[in-house]
Amino acid sequence: MTQVLLYGLALLAGISNPLQSAANAALNKGIGQPLAATLVVYAVALCGLLICTGIGAVAGI
Repeated sequence: MTQVLLYGLALLAGISNPLQSAANAALNKGIGQPLAATLVVYAVALCGLLICTGIGAVAGI
């Protein structure tokens, strides 16, 4: 069962890669500053990682 879950997560990561690229391009176009768009992307990713880490710590995972 764990192996199926890992394969599913790998598939999801592969599918979401082009979507992330498109979102980054749209953000860069909307902001007009590549460095600012990069900082926004990394800040949002860091917040998501911290939230997931906190949820995992509370759940005891």
